Amino acid sequence: MVQRYLTNSPHAAAQVVALTVLADGVLSRGEIGMLFGSRIYEQLELNTAEMQGLVEALATDLSQLGAPAWTHEGELQPFLVTRVLEGVTAPALSRKTFELCRLVAESDFHVSQSERALLLRASSHWLLPIATTLTQRNTNEKEQLS
Repeated sequence: MVQRYLTNSPHAAAQVVALTVLADGVLSRGEIGMLFGSRIYEQLELNTAEMQGLVEALATDLSQLGAPAWTHEGELQPFLVTRVLEGVTAPALSRKTFELCRLVAESDFHVSQSERALLLRASSHWLLPIATTLTQRNTNEKEQLS
């Protein structure tokens, strides 16, 4: 099972961001660059080693679960997402965490179905309005690349 951290701790918020990085099962350069190059971890009051450790621990937890961690549609299982989201309950921290997750998901110019599902679940869980620019921006980028 996925490790739990103290509710509303920097580690709990960082775990949600790490889940976004791992949501599609692929660690892209853009996501890693955004996470470490942009120092997202500092906005969560963590250092590089702590963030790297969180990503590695979560990757290990997900790999130990194997296929049951994802649905047949390639999305993370809702119970896993909910378990991680429950670590953040404070409104300000949930808004900040959501924005960091959105930045990470969009950093490789492709928001996968699994990342999109995680963001939608987070916005619903935390009662946040999801930015409509998420869908619109990706649609426009696809059109420009065609």
